[in-house]
Amino acid sequence: MECCKLVFPESDLGKLTKYKDNNSGLVRLVIEAYRQFSVLQLGKTFAALRIADIARKTSPDPNDFAETGKYVVHLISTGKLNAAISTPSEDPASWTVRFVDPSDGPSARSEEQEYEALVKQSRKVKSLMTHFQETDRKLGLSKEYIGDAKKNRNNKADGAEEGNPWIGRDNPFDQDEDMMADL
Repeated sequence: MECCKLVFPESDLGKLTKYKDNNSGLVRLVIEAYRQFSVLQLGKTFAALRIADIARKTSPDPNDFAETGKYVVHLISTGKLNAAISTPSEDPASWTVRFVDPSDGPSARSEEQEYEALVKQSRKVKSLMTHFQETDRKLGLSKEYIGDAKKNRNNKADGAEEGNPWIGRDNPFDQDEDMMADL
């Protein structure tokens, strides 16, 4: 691809397609390959770029941001470019392309590997939801229940130290004392 730079300087790329020597298709392919190569090189140099900057550096018409946006989306969707686009507005000039290391991201994994990663992540989310629901239930308990649970925990600890079989277990007398304390 570097030889294309030597043979076709950027200023002459548009002029070469005007010749009628039955090589115009080849010239278009070379121009397209050079543009793709240029976008990929930007990905190796920068972590993120706006579409406007990519258009200025790689597009035949540096002011046609919409066409450059479509071109970059095409490269990403075909898997040739490992990147993501954030679109804060409808104006393609404001879109930001975040280039991803080829060893990371969706392009680095097969569809089966991606599916396995999603299943693993789904299991993790389900586990977190179970813990969240249990925590939510515990936080929703009344103050009386929490106080009683603390008292029972202290009683169990005391009963274990003294060896008293009535303390630390469901002692019916503890319940009567709690009821009397509430009056």
